[in-house]
Amino acid sequence: MKKAEETEGIEKQERVVSSERSDEKERAEKGERSVGKERAGGPERSEKNERFKLSRDEVKAAGKFSREEALALVGMYYALQKVRVAQGNRISAQERGTDQMAAMPLAPENELPIVKRLKDETLRIELQCQRALKEFASASLLGRWAMEQYGVGPVIASGLLAHIDIKRARWAGQIWSFGGLNPDQQWSKGEKRPFNAPLKKLLWNMGECFKRVSGKPEAFYGQLYAKRKVLEVGRNERGEFAKLAKEMLDEAMAKKWRISKEMKECWESGKLQKAGLDLRAMRYAVKIFLAHYHQIGREIYCGEKVQPWVIVHGGHDTYIPPPNWPME
Repeated sequence: MKKAEETEGIEKQERVVSSERSDEKERAEKGERSVGKERAGGPERSEKNERFKLSRDEVKAAGKFSREEALALVGMYYALQKVRVAQGNRISAQERGTDQMAAMPLAPENELPIVKRLKDETLRIELQCQRALKEFASASLLGRWAMEQYGVGPVIASGLLAHIDIKRARWAGQIWSFGGLNPDQQWSKGEKRPFNAPLKKLLWNMGECFKRVSGKPEAFYGQLYAKRKVLEVGRNERGEFAKLAKEMLDEAMAKKWRISKEMKECWESGKLQKAGLDLRAMRYAVKIFLAHYHQIGREIYCGEKVQPWVIVHGGHDTYIPPPNWPME
Protein backbone atom coordinates (compact mmCIF):
# COMPACT_ATOMS: atom_id res chain seq x y z
CA MET A 1 0.00 0.00 0.00
CA LYS A 2 2.77 2.32 0.93
CA LYS A 3 4.73 1.34 -2.17
CA ALA A 4 1.71 2.05 -4.35
CA GLU A 5 1.30 5.48 -2.77
CA GLU A 6 5.02 6.23 -3.37
CA THR A 7 4.67 5.16 -7.02
CA GLU A 8 1.61 7.33 -7.47
CA GLY A 9 3.44 10.27 -5.88
CA ILE A 10 6.44 9.84 -8.20
CA GLU A 11 4.18 9.70 -11.27
CA LYS A 12 2.38 12.83 -10.11
CA GLN A 13 5.71 14.67 -9.70
CA GLU A 14 6.81 13.56 -13.16
CA ARG A 15 3.58 14.86 -14.67
CA VAL A 16 4.09 18.22 -12.91
CA VAL A 17 7.70 18.46 -14.12
CA SER A 18 6.67 17.47 -17.63
CA SER A 19 3.90 20.08 -17.56
CA GLU A 20 6.31 22.75 -16.34
CA ARG A 21 8.78 21.86 -19.12
CA SER A 22 6.00 22.08 -21.69
CA ASP A 23 5.00 25.49 -20.36
CA GLU A 24 8.61 26.68 -20.48
CA LYS A 25 9.02 25.42 -24.04
CA GLU A 26 5.80 27.12 -25.09
CA ARG A 27 6.86 30.39 -23.47
CA ALA A 28 10.24 30.14 -25.18
CA GLU A 29 8.61 29.58 -28.56
CA LYS A 30 6.30 32.53 -27.98
CA GLY A 31 9.30 34.63 -27.02
CA GLU A 32 11.16 33.68 -30.17
CA ARG A 33 8.13 34.51 -32.27
CA SER A 34 7.71 37.85 -30.56
CA VAL A 35 11.40 38.67 -31.04
CA GLY A 36 11.10 37.66 -34.67
CA LYS A 37 8.10 39.96 -35.08
CA GLU A 38 9.98 42.83 -33.47
CA ARG A 39 12.94 42.29 -35.78
CA ALA A 40 10.65 42.14 -38.78
CA GLY A 41 8.91 45.33 -37.72
CA GLY A 42 5.85 43.79 -36.08
CA PRO A 43 2.80 42.21 -37.66
CA GLU A 44 1.01 45.52 -38.00
CA ARG A 45 3.85 47.09 -40.02
CA SER A 46 3.64 46.83 -43.78
CA GLU A 47 6.62 46.71 -46.12
CA LYS A 48 5.82 50.25 -47.22
CA ASN A 49 6.06 51.54 -43.66
CA GLU A 50 9.38 49.81 -43.14
CA ARG A 51 11.06 51.84 -45.88
CA PHE A 52 13.48 54.49 -44.64
CA LYS A 53 12.18 58.03 -45.05
CA LEU A 54 13.16 61.27 -43.38
CA SER A 55 10.42 63.22 -41.70
CA ARG A 56 9.60 66.76 -42.77
CA ASP A 57 11.16 68.12 -39.60
CA GLU A 58 14.38 66.20 -40.25
CA VAL A 59 14.57 67.50 -43.81
CA LYS A 60 13.84 71.04 -42.64
CA ALA A 61 16.62 70.78 -40.03
CA ALA A 62 19.10 70.05 -42.84
CA GLY A 63 18.71 73.66 -43.94
CA LYS A 64 20.66 74.65 -40.81
CA PHE A 65 23.49 72.16 -41.29
CA SER A 66 27.03 73.31 -40.75
CA ARG A 67 29.51 72.88 -43.60
CA GLU A 68 31.01 69.89 -41.80
CA GLU A 69 27.61 68.19 -41.44
CA ALA A 70 26.77 68.78 -45.10
CA LEU A 71 30.18 67.47 -46.12
CA ALA A 72 29.60 64.29 -44.13
CA LEU A 73 26.22 63.75 -45.80
CA VAL A 74 27.68 64.32 -49.27
CA GLY A 75 30.37 61.75 -48.54
CA MET A 76 27.76 59.29 -47.28
CA TYR A 77 25.71 59.78 -50.45
CA TYR A 78 28.60 58.93 -52.76
CA ALA A 79 29.64 55.98 -50.58
CA LEU A 80 26.11 54.53 -50.74
CA GLN A 81 25.95 55.15 -54.48
CA LYS A 82 29.23 53.32 -55.00
CA VAL A 83 27.97 50.28 -53.07
CA ARG A 84 24.63 50.24 -54.91
CA VAL A 85 26.20 50.52 -58.36
CA ALA A 86 28.71 47.78 -57.55
CA GLN A 87 25.95 45.49 -56.30
CA GLY A 88 23.85 46.20 -59.39
CA ASN A 89 26.80 45.36 -61.62
CA ARG A 90 27.34 42.16 -59.69
CA ILE A 91 23.72 41.08 -60.12
CA SER A 92 23.84 41.89 -63.83
CA ALA A 93 27.03 39.89 -64.22
CA GLN A 94 25.45 36.92 -62.46
CA GLU A 95 22.40 37.10 -64.71
CA ARG A 96 24.64 37.10 -67.78
CA GLY A 97 26.75 34.29 -66.37
CA THR A 98 29.94 36.37 -66.55
CA ASP A 99 30.57 36.81 -62.82
CA GLN A 100 33.86 35.07 -62.07
CA MET A 101 33.21 35.26 -58.32
CA ALA A 102 29.90 33.39 -58.46
CA ALA A 103 29.83 29.63 -58.19
CA MET A 104 27.06 29.40 -60.76
CA PRO A 105 24.98 31.81 -62.88
CA LEU A 106 22.03 33.36 -61.10
CA ALA A 107 18.85 33.52 -63.15
CA PRO A 108 16.57 36.54 -62.58
CA GLU A 109 13.76 34.36 -61.23
CA ASN A 110 16.18 32.82 -58.70
CA GLU A 111 17.64 36.10 -57.52
CA LEU A 112 17.82 36.33 -53.75
CA PRO A 113 15.05 38.70 -52.61
CA ILE A 114 17.21 40.13 -49.85
CA VAL A 115 19.96 41.13 -52.29
CA LYS A 116 17.60 43.06 -54.52
CA ARG A 117 15.79 44.58 -51.57
CA LEU A 118 19.01 45.79 -49.97
CA LYS A 119 20.03 47.36 -53.28
CA ASP A 120 16.64 49.06 -53.57
CA GLU A 121 16.78 50.26 -49.97
CA THR A 122 20.23 51.75 -50.63
CA LEU A 123 18.72 53.72 -53.51
CA ARG A 124 15.92 54.96 -51.23
CA ILE A 125 18.46 56.16 -48.67
CA GLU A 126 20.31 57.98 -51.45
CA LEU A 127 17.10 59.76 -52.40
CA GLN A 128 16.56 60.79 -48.77
CA CYS A 129 20.11 62.17 -48.70
CA GLN A 130 19.22 64.19 -51.79
CA ARG A 131 16.14 65.59 -50.04
CA ALA A 132 18.20 66.76 -47.09
CA LEU A 133 20.99 68.18 -49.27
CA LYS A 134 18.48 70.05 -51.42
CA GLU A 135 17.17 71.72 -48.27
CA PHE A 136 20.74 72.64 -47.28
CA ALA A 137 21.60 74.08 -50.71
CA SER A 138 18.28 75.92 -50.98
CA ALA A 139 19.02 77.80 -47.77
CA SER A 140 21.75 79.70 -49.64
CA LEU A 141 21.21 82.06 -52.60
CA LEU A 142 24.47 80.79 -54.08
CA GLY A 143 23.25 77.22 -53.73
CA ARG A 144 19.95 78.05 -55.40
CA TRP A 145 21.75 79.68 -58.31
CA ALA A 146 23.97 76.61 -58.71
CA MET A 147 20.98 74.26 -58.79
CA GLU A 148 19.38 76.41 -61.51
CA GLN A 149 22.10 75.25 -63.90
CA TYR A 150 21.62 72.10 -65.97
CA GLY A 151 23.95 69.39 -64.68
CA VAL A 152 24.14 70.68 -61.10
CA GLY A 153 21.89 68.97 -58.58
CA PRO A 154 21.53 69.26 -54.79
CA VAL A 155 24.44 66.90 -54.07
CA ILE A 156 26.99 68.79 -56.16
CA ALA A 157 25.64 72.18 -55.05
CA SER A 158 25.88 71.14 -51.38
CA GLY A 159 29.38 69.75 -51.93
CA LEU A 160 30.53 73.07 -53.37
CA LEU A 161 29.05 75.02 -50.46
CA ALA A 162 30.64 72.64 -47.96
CA HIS A 163 34.11 72.47 -49.55
CA ILE A 164 34.62 76.07 -50.69
CA ASP A 165 34.84 79.07 -48.39
CA ILE A 166 34.17 81.94 -50.81
CA LYS A 167 35.31 84.56 -48.28
CA ARG A 168 38.83 83.10 -48.32
CA ALA A 169 39.11 82.92 -52.11
CA ARG A 170 40.16 86.28 -53.56
CA TRP A 171 40.36 84.92 -57.12
CA ALA A 172 38.67 82.05 -58.95
CA GLY A 173 42.10 80.58 -59.72
CA GLN A 174 42.50 79.80 -56.02
CA ILE A 175 39.41 77.60 -56.22
CA TRP A 176 40.77 75.93 -59.36
CA SER A 177 43.99 75.07 -57.52
CA PHE A 178 42.12 73.92 -54.41
CA GLY A 179 40.03 71.62 -56.62
CA GLY A 180 43.03 70.11 -58.44
CA LEU A 181 42.45 71.94 -61.73
CA ASN A 182 45.84 73.65 -61.83
CA PRO A 183 48.07 71.74 -64.31
CA ASP A 184 51.22 73.25 -62.79
CA GLN A 185 50.65 71.60 -59.41
CA GLN A 186 53.19 68.91 -58.59
CA TRP A 187 54.24 67.13 -55.45
CA SER A 188 56.75 64.43 -54.63
CA LYS A 189 56.43 61.27 -52.61
CA GLY A 190 55.98 62.02 -48.92
CA GLU A 191 54.73 65.56 -49.54
CA LYS A 192 51.24 66.78 -48.77
CA ARG A 193 48.85 66.77 -51.71
CA PRO A 194 48.40 70.41 -52.86
CA PHE A 195 44.67 70.09 -53.55
CA ASN A 196 41.46 68.75 -52.02
CA ALA A 197 40.96 65.22 -53.42
CA PRO A 198 37.22 64.89 -52.55
CA LEU A 199 36.55 68.28 -54.16
CA LYS A 200 38.46 67.21 -57.27
CA LYS A 201 36.26 64.11 -57.53
CA LEU A 202 33.16 66.27 -57.07
CA LEU A 203 34.28 68.58 -59.87
CA TRP A 204 34.94 65.59 -62.11
CA ASN A 205 31.38 64.41 -61.45
CA MET A 206 30.11 67.86 -62.36
CA GLY A 207 32.08 67.77 -65.62
CA GLU A 208 30.50 64.43 -66.44
CA CYS A 209 27.06 65.93 -65.79
CA PHE A 210 27.81 68.86 -68.12
CA LYS A 211 28.84 66.34 -70.75
CA ARG A 212 25.58 64.39 -70.38
CA VAL A 213 23.39 67.49 -70.81
CA SER A 214 25.46 68.92 -73.69
CA GLY A 215 22.70 67.96 -76.13
CA LYS A 216 20.26 70.39 -74.51
CA PRO A 217 20.32 73.89 -76.06
CA GLU A 218 19.33 75.42 -72.71
CA ALA A 219 22.23 73.75 -70.84
CA PHE A 220 24.67 76.67 -70.65
CA TYR A 221 27.70 74.77 -69.38
CA GLY A 222 26.85 71.71 -71.42
CA GLN A 223 27.03 73.90 -74.53
CA LEU A 224 30.37 75.29 -73.36
CA TYR A 225 31.67 71.73 -73.13
CA ALA A 226 30.38 70.83 -76.61
CA LYS A 227 31.92 73.91 -78.26
CA ARG A 228 35.22 73.41 -76.47
CA LYS A 229 35.31 69.76 -77.52
CA VAL A 230 35.07 70.79 -81.19
CA LEU A 231 37.89 73.30 -80.65
CA GLU A 232 40.11 70.76 -78.90
CA VAL A 233 39.60 68.15 -81.63
CA GLY A 234 40.54 70.68 -84.30
CA ARG A 235 43.70 71.71 -82.46
CA ASN A 236 44.66 68.09 -82.01
CA GLU A 237 44.24 67.36 -85.73
CA ARG A 238 46.44 70.35 -86.59
CA GLY A 239 49.22 68.98 -84.36
CA GLU A 240 49.09 71.78 -81.79
CA PHE A 241 49.42 69.27 -78.93
CA ALA A 242 52.57 67.58 -80.29
CA LYS A 243 54.79 69.04 -77.55
CA LEU A 244 52.36 68.02 -74.83
CA ALA A 245 52.04 64.51 -76.28
CA LYS A 246 55.84 64.11 -76.27
CA GLU A 247 56.05 65.29 -72.65
CA MET A 248 53.39 62.80 -71.60
CA LEU A 249 55.14 59.97 -73.43
CA ASP A 250 58.51 60.84 -71.91
CA GLU A 251 56.99 60.95 -68.42
CA ALA A 252 55.28 57.60 -68.95
CA MET A 253 58.52 55.99 -70.10
CA ALA A 254 60.56 57.55 -67.25
CA LYS A 255 58.10 56.44 -64.57
CA LYS A 256 57.46 53.08 -66.25
CA TRP A 257 53.72 53.52 -66.46
CA ARG A 258 51.66 50.76 -67.96
CA ILE A 259 50.25 52.24 -71.15
CA SER A 260 48.46 50.54 -74.00
CA LYS A 261 49.96 50.12 -77.44
CA GLU A 262 47.31 52.44 -78.90
CA MET A 263 48.12 55.16 -76.36
CA LYS A 264 51.83 54.97 -77.09
CA GLU A 265 51.28 55.13 -80.85
CA CYS A 266 48.94 58.10 -80.43
CA TRP A 267 51.48 60.07 -78.41
CA GLU A 268 54.29 59.14 -80.77
CA SER A 269 52.23 60.58 -83.64
CA GLY A 270 52.10 63.91 -81.77
CA LYS A 271 48.43 63.73 -80.86
CA LEU A 272 46.34 63.28 -77.73
CA GLN A 273 43.81 60.52 -77.28
CA LYS A 274 40.09 61.18 -77.64
CA ALA A 275 39.58 60.61 -73.91
CA GLY A 276 42.18 63.26 -73.15
CA LEU A 277 40.44 65.77 -75.40
CA ASP A 278 37.16 64.98 -73.70
CA LEU A 279 38.66 65.66 -70.28
CA ARG A 280 40.11 68.95 -71.45
CA ALA A 281 36.68 70.10 -72.64
CA MET A 282 35.08 68.98 -69.35
CA ARG A 283 37.67 70.84 -67.28
CA TYR A 284 37.11 73.99 -69.35
CA ALA A 285 33.36 73.98 -68.65
CA VAL A 286 33.95 73.28 -64.94
CA LYS A 287 36.48 76.11 -64.62
CA ILE A 288 34.11 78.60 -66.25
CA PHE A 289 31.36 77.46 -63.87
CA LEU A 290 33.70 77.93 -60.87
CA ALA A 291 34.64 81.40 -62.11
CA HIS A 292 30.95 82.32 -62.21
CA TYR A 293 30.35 80.61 -58.84
CA HIS A 294 33.18 82.66 -57.33
CA GLN A 295 31.95 85.91 -58.88
CA ILE A 296 28.41 85.46 -57.59
CA GLY A 297 29.60 84.21 -54.20
CA ARG A 298 31.84 87.24 -53.64
CA GLU A 299 28.96 89.51 -54.56
CA ILE A 300 26.61 87.74 -52.12
CA TYR A 301 28.93 87.23 -49.16
CA CYS A 302 31.44 90.07 -49.56
CA GLY A 303 29.37 92.70 -51.36
CA GLU A 304 31.96 93.24 -54.09
CA LYS A 305 31.83 93.09 -57.88
CA VAL A 306 34.64 90.81 -59.00
CA GLN A 307 36.11 90.86 -62.47
CA PRO A 308 37.98 87.75 -63.64
CA TRP A 309 41.74 87.85 -63.04
CA VAL A 310 42.49 87.25 -66.72
CA ILE A 311 40.44 90.35 -67.59
CA VAL A 312 42.05 92.57 -64.94
CA HIS A 313 45.65 91.31 -65.11
CA GLY A 314 45.91 88.75 -67.89
CA GLY A 315 45.19 90.96 -70.86
CA HIS A 316 42.09 89.02 -71.98
CA ASP A 317 39.11 90.92 -73.32
CA THR A 318 36.56 88.11 -73.76
CA TYR A 319 34.17 87.96 -70.83
CA ILE A 320 31.52 85.24 -70.39
CA PRO A 321 28.86 86.51 -67.96
CA PRO A 322 27.19 84.02 -65.59
CA PRO A 323 23.79 82.75 -66.73
CA ASN A 324 20.58 83.44 -64.78
CA TRP A 325 22.19 86.18 -62.70
CA PRO A 326 20.77 88.17 -61.07
CA MET A 327 18.15 85.54 -60.41
CA GLU A 328 14.58 86.47 -61.19
